[in-house]
Amino acid sequence: GGSGRIWQPHPRENLKSALNALLIRKYADNREAIIIRPFTYTHWILGAFEDIEFKTTDYLPFIRIYYSNMKKISHLYGLDRYFSKAQIDPNIRKILIDLEIPSVEKLDQILEYIIDETIDLGSESTGSRDIGEETLKKILEKIKKSNIKKITPTPIP
Repeated sequence: GGSGRIWQPHPRENLKSALNALLIRKYADNREAIIIRPFTYTHWILGAFEDIEFKTTDYLPFIRIYYSNMKKISHLYGLDRYFSKAQIDPNIRKILIDLEIPSVEKLDQILEYIIDETIDLGSESTGSRDIGEETLKKILEKIKKSNIKKITPTPIP
């Protein structure tokens, strides 16, 4: 909505999430296991992950890889059969729908422009020509919110 307020989960939700994260951590530690998640740079920049995933993950193997590159990498290593059936990550799909962006490739292209700081909202020279200023503003807003999400600790009741 346009109210400008940031949605805050109910304190009980925070507690539940924190407890779940703690239990998952303990479970893994007892088995000397590490927990990995298929976070990509796209997920990271846009905050497209749940709090619990972020707090329980040990290792981010794809953190410098854009989501749209996963298919190329899987092809490189002969893993096409796994990826051809894979659905788009629901978090990423939601972002594509919300921002009315046609493909993951397009989303990552825009993120690359923004992250490389080559984007200028008023400029026609960037690849932003075919992407609306409104969409760019929404993406920048998401990036800002995701930064808040990453540095905000789960409150301990």
